[in-house]
Amino acid sequence: MQIWGKAQPGAGDASLRQIMPYHPLAWHSLDVAATFLRLIQIWPEQRAGLATSFDGDADEAINGLAALVALHDLGKCARTFQSKAPDVYPHILLGPPRAVACNHSAVGYAMVEDARFCGMAFAPLLGQNEFERAFLLGPVFGHHGRPVPGLVDLSVHLGRPDEAGAKAARALVERVMTLFEGPVLPPIAQGAETALSWRLAGLVALADWIGSDQRHFPYADSDISWLDYWGNHAIPQAKAAIAASGLERAQVARGDSLAIVSGGAFTPTQAQEWAAQVDCEGSGLFIIEDVTGSGKTEAALILAHRLMQAGRAGGIYVALPTMATANGLYRRLGAAYRALYAPGARPSIVLAHGARNLDAAFIRSIALAARREEVGYGGAPSADADEDETASAACTRWLADDRRRAFLAEIGVGTIDQALLAVLPVKHAAIRQLGLSRQVLIIDEAHAYDAYMQAEIEALVAHQARLDAPVIILSATLPAAMRARLIRAYGKSAPEGAATPYPCATAVSGTLAGAPVITPLAARADLARAITVTRVDTPETAQERIIRAARAGAAVAWIRNTVDDAIQAARFLRGQGLAVDLFHARFSMADRLAIEERVVTRFGKASRPDERAGRVLVATQVVEQSLDLDFDVMLTDLAPIDLMIQRAGRLWRHARGARPVPGPELAVVAPDPGVDAPADWYGRLFPIGQYVYRDHARLWLSARALFAQPVMRVPEDLRGLIEAVYAPDASLDAPPSLQASADEQAGRDLASRAFAGLNVIDFAPGYAPESGAWGPDTVTPTREGDESVTLRLAVIGEGGALAPLHAETVCDAGSEADFEADPDPDPRRAWSLSEVAIRQNRFRPRAGLAPEIERQAHALEERFASRGIHARIVVLTRDCDSGWRFTCQGSGDDVLEGRYDPFDGFTMP
Repeated sequence: MQIWGKAQPGAGDASLRQIMPYHPLAWHSLDVAATFLRLIQIWPEQRAGLATSFDGDADEAINGLAALVALHDLGKCARTFQSKAPDVYPHILLGPPRAVACNHSAVGYAMVEDARFCGMAFAPLLGQNEFERAFLLGPVFGHHGRPVPGLVDLSVHLGRPDEAGAKAARALVERVMTLFEGPVLPPIAQGAETALSWRLAGLVALADWIGSDQRHFPYADSDISWLDYWGNHAIPQAKAAIAASGLERAQVARGDSLAIVSGGAFTPTQAQEWAAQVDCEGSGLFIIEDVTGSGKTEAALILAHRLMQAGRAGGIYVALPTMATANGLYRRLGAAYRALYAPGARPSIVLAHGARNLDAAFIRSIALAARREEVGYGGAPSADADEDETASAACTRWLADDRRRAFLAEIGVGTIDQALLAVLPVKHAAIRQLGLSRQVLIIDEAHAYDAYMQAEIEALVAHQARLDAPVIILSATLPAAMRARLIRAYGKSAPEGAATPYPCATAVSGTLAGAPVITPLAARADLARAITVTRVDTPETAQERIIRAARAGAAVAWIRNTVDDAIQAARFLRGQGLAVDLFHARFSMADRLAIEERVVTRFGKASRPDERAGRVLVATQVVEQSLDLDFDVMLTDLAPIDLMIQRAGRLWRHARGARPVPGPELAVVAPDPGVDAPADWYGRLFPIGQYVYRDHARLWLSARALFAQPVMRVPEDLRGLIEAVYAPDASLDAPPSLQASADEQAGRDLASRAFAGLNVIDFAPGYAPESGAWGPDTVTPTREGDESVTLRLAVIGEGGALAPLHAETVCDAGSEADFEADPDPDPRRAWSLSEVAIRQNRFRPRAGLAPEIERQAHALEERFASRGIHARIVVLTRDCDSGWRFTCQGSGDDVLEGRYDPFDGFTMP
């Protein structure tokens, strides 16, 4: 009892100070064990997953695991660890302190592995099977976010086996064994080692996380019996802590899932009817392929709700390609997700991506949670608080505090990157895995990822299968080879080359034996249409067509493949007197969020004729995924066929009555796909764009497939178009002059998949150092591509001090209120809102600044770096018009000038 486990009484909060200056290690050990037991009580599928991993009695297995978890901090008995808190160091027990760096996790693991220290005391619990021990001890002692790096020299930390620290550790083991009535873990079931190890790692890390919270586990005197502390302190405190954390599963609404999700607001499609009927008693993989705008998301929610009712999951995580698509779906679900849960339930919903704290809807949900706490969360909130919650998302602040906790909410919406961190060796990956294993993972736009990310997604799908967790895949343009890889990742055979209908749904369910079951579907009647496809020779001809269509009152889109081409096109069209919106990735975050909202308002489903008429959107690829936009006329630069189909899906997407044009037309700016196409066939027309899509053979195949017939019939032609370009041997049909680019891309794809294979976790050894090159979770190699530089845009404010562009004190929208984002009074958020990312090869260092301004900029960069934010300051000064200018280094001593404005975005010279 002289060994401290926690020694920061009331840290940061005077109201939490206790009479005891420390919390005994014994009590902290029981706090965490009680929290662990409570977690698997509220999450019965986790208890079942643990219990079925053993060949033996389930209760005996759980009791043994609880005892093992109670010993997670055994290494804190080391003299070197106890020396970290000099004020409560047990001098009489341990002698003089020793100030040596101590990883108590590694010390504890080493003590259990050494028979002279605690190995003999552990033997009755673990047995002598060295193979099994590693799968259990790794997750228990590696509870701080990554596996224990390796065993340590115990003589440095504990001295001899007969010294006091070692004796205290053995005494702790013996007391725990007595409290848990001589626990013995049954043998691990054959083949269950890997899933058990990773599941246990997440649960122990979360239990320690919660069990260390002083608000619920106040420091207690040592003058209490073990039975008394366990029964009257640890167990009830664990229950209260988990209830306050928002982790208790909200009760799922019972009844017909289709009716619950639709609310009677729409007539179900065949995909939605399939989702309401397919066998889902066992977890499984479900793939829905249907045209854009067909309600795939609603179908996924219907199926997810049925899986929740069947006890296969407690919530949902929707993974999307971009922050923009995640923000949009977060707003949609924020108004509807409560219908998935029983009346009176308070499920939480969290937005999960790197810039989520900049999204207005998410900020409002956190503020709402704060208000609910003030009025007594869990009791009877005020009428106003309840009214607010029906209109916006309820967000548990404990979950909102940290993006790693987002996977513990009932409903999570975010980028695919946050989900992929679960299969990368970054800190707290096991907690992400735990959260996803409790949810239905929905991966939207599954076709939208390169070879590197596809390999990561397959690893994620495989781990969901390992943990018996369901996955739903959504796509409008999924190649057969990609579908086959996903099915194989989930553990089922899927031969490539088999003809597959379109639209269709595929079920790989735990209750279905044999091959996957593929069900043909019919597209929604109003989405079955014929789109005229025409080729446009040059961008100049495209501009002429846009001017004519806009002046005739049409809502027009031109999707360009590069930011520079989009900026040039928008400037020209504005010069012709057109009302033009420009949307690309090189705006500040604040302006980008504002533009996204404005674009959805002007061109979305609810847009009015007067808002749309004659307006033009020039955009890059940011609009081709998930955003619900609807145009009368679309022009697009040639891109791979799956992206062309996605872009075409924004044509005549919703019923609007009479339109200014007779029918939907996709006009494609492209060179003629002749059989004698030269090697620079694409590059001559798109000198910049040729470096975006480097496989020019695939572009040629896309053009040939598109222009082979004058009309694209949706959905009848889509499967054939996709396979004409993405079938394994399709590139052989391209001209010989373009084969080199196809071969180079194939090589890049193989290298990317190999690189991803090196980066993702090797799950086979269990939660152990050899599973990967473990690093901090600020290193996120979820995407492969050109290196980028984060820029923070600064202006010279009052008194000559640098301030973020979007700070309240410096942003004066004036007459440009329609174009500039709202300012933000929070300095940290204002800096984030003032960020722009550009490719490394486009970056030029700043130059030509006054010495004092340069000193401030450098100091800001150092301050950001100390917080793990590696950003470069760009100092802006006002132009005479609406924009800003900045200076940067040219060649030699030359100083060049760049621009930023809310019309065009960031332009580096």
